Formats: sequence, structure tokens, C-alpha cells
Amino acid sequence: MDTYQNITCPVSPNRVDENTARINAIVTVIIIGFGLFQNSIILSLLLAIDFFLRAFTRGSYSPVRFLSKQVGHALHIAEKPIDASPKRFAAGMGMTLAIIISIFQLLNLESYAILVGAVLIFFALLEGLVGFCMGCLIYTYIVVPFRPKG
Repeated sequence: MDTYQNITCPVSPNRVDENTARINAIVTVIIIGFGLFQNSIILSLLLAIDFFLRAFTRGSYSPVRFLSKQVGHALHIAEKPIDASPKRFAAGMGMTLAIIISIFQLLNLESYAILVGAVLIFFALLEGLVGFCMGCLIYTYIVVPFRPKG
């Protein structure tokens, strides 16, 4: 766990609710799991669009975020504000994986779609169940070393 404490995430003044993000992850697992089970390119594309909305906008129009906030309110889960940047970076990663899944489904490469889907499900389960953001880890060890110094 010492490694996780040294992770560098982008810092921004924007905040999101960590508990909503964790519920987002569980909803993502359900959507992508069902989409893979049904081999539904539509669900994969809708998830990619939702990830786009969370990565590149304030997320106000994200159906997954809306549902997650409603679940959080219904379960009386307190909000826990955290830096929005790592969650946006992770949503961008999720969008990329969902697009790749969609392409594999479009090309009838179901085994590859399932493999990439399993990676997305694994990342989402880490976030949803234990609060470990794979986006932060990837950002720290892949993006930070190669970004311009200055």
C-alpha cells in the first residue's frame, strides 16, 4: 500500500463525489457485463458516450452519473469531495476501452471484446469495491514520466 500513497494525480480545483464515482463503477460493471453477455454493441457505445460525458464535460448529462447520484441519495450515502482530475482521466480510459470493445463487437471478434471488457470490469471493480483508482496509478507511472517538464 505504500506505493499507492506515492501516486501522483493531476490536481484541479474541481471536485467530484468519491462515493458517486464508486457507484458509477458498479453501474459500469453491470452495463458492460450485460453488454458483453448479450454481445450488444449498442450498450458498449452508450457506455462510451457516457464515459465521454464524464471525461470531457462536467458530467451533468451523464445517465450513469445521474443514476449513481440517485442511488447514493436513496441509500443516504454522504458525499465525499475529491479531486475531479483523476476521475476524468479514468473516465477517458473507460471511454477508450468501451470504444475498443465496440469495435471488436462490430468486427464479430467476441473473444477480444470479452478480454477488453474483463479489463474494464477489473478496473471498475477496483474503484467500486475498494476505492482504488487505476487511472491514478496509470497516470503516475505512464503519463507523468513522459510529460514535458516546466
